[in-house]
Amino acid sequence: TLETKDGTVYRVKPGMSITAEINVGKRRVIEFFLFPIIRYLDEGLKVR
Repeated sequence: TLETKDGTVYRVKPGMSITAEINVGKRRVIEFFLFPIIRYLDEGLKVR
């Protein structure tokens, strides 16, 4: 099943095509991809 923001529920059947949008919060796409790199660099520069 597929539920929209307004609560409408649709039954998805084999053979149907759908388009889905996944919201991951308020981060921009570039932040989503760069975060692991920035975290790695930040942790790598800390004195242990």
